[in-house]
Amino acid sequence: MNRVQQPAATQKAGSLSMDDVFEREELQALVPPPSVRPLEPGRLAFRKEIVMHEVVQSLEPTAPAPDAPDTPDTPDTSRPRRNRHRRLPVLIAAAVVLSGAAVAWGFLTSSARDSVAVECEIQNTDTIIPAASGDPVADCAAQWQRDTGRPAPALVAYDNGHGGITVLPASQTPPDGFTRMPAGRSQNVAMVEMQQWLDDYVSGLNSDCFDTATATRMAQQELTRLGMGDWNVLPPPSSDQGSCIGTGIPDASNSTLTLRALGGPAPAGNVIERLAAKLRPIAQDCAPLDATAQRVRAAAAELGLSEDARGYQLTEVPDASARCTTVYENVGGTIFLILRGPSA
Repeated sequence: MNRVQQPAATQKAGSLSMDDVFEREELQALVPPPSVRPLEPGRLAFRKEIVMHEVVQSLEPTAPAPDAPDTPDTPDTSRPRRNRHRRLPVLIAAAVVLSGAAVAWGFLTSSARDSVAVECEIQNTDTIIPAASGDPVADCAAQWQRDTGRPAPALVAYDNGHGGITVLPASQTPPDGFTRMPAGRSQNVAMVEMQQWLDDYVSGLNSDCFDTATATRMAQQELTRLGMGDWNVLPPPSSDQGSCIGTGIPDASNSTLTLRALGGPAPAGNVIERLAAKLRPIAQDCAPLDATAQRVRAAAAELGLSEDARGYQLTEVPDASARCTTVYENVGGTIFLILRGPSA
């Protein structure tokens, strides 16, 4: 999963301490446009607006949200980043928003359990990833292996006190305000899976250009399937200028999902759409997890996508309660393929 860093907030430097300004500049250029396909202008502006609001409030609690978002700077991922435990929890939501996956769940949650992102500290580098399995330690351990090529040490997940989850090496003393979470699937798996569906190109809201009525029906069906049938689906605000419903913002605090129309149909023939077309019949075959994973890897290889070269990232989530394997294709800096189903 991609490593994400964050843009600076649009705010007068005079209202911030020098330490705040330094940290703000450190976070400035960490969100590159996705390498697979740039975000449509409407979506990018929307996500940046959310980021700016969160960053400003994290630096200056009484500061108003910025009037207009800036353009992310070119990232410099070559230089090391210093450990910033004092700021990490506050900025989880902003990071996830601009990754292209998990649009806004990072801060529209009532508790850490309802979050759909995980902050992993990997060798003193802060890596924010979309949750995959609902087990934050397992997700961060997998990311550690990808980033370093070595197995992760013992890890511990913490509620960071800001509605998010941070995973640290067990040998590391957590910052003040962190509360250790129980081992295993401590995140709400239904929330995680709903977010994956919202960003999905195979059969979710990114799979076609949907109007409000169709998207509302689809979203309500998916909420019901995941045991969230009492949620309300709201239409996009009148300020949205897109022609297609392509995402949504769930708010766990009041059980609502607000649809958003932020762009038009995806360009025909791009690798994301071609891969999704290959994955749809695989998902419909209702095969076990291992068999589905083999076919998904073969489909990606036919398009020249290599897992080793990080052309995509595949995560297998065993789910003994599932009858079929669900296939999600999310995009955010790379192509995330999440398979959830029975082992046999």
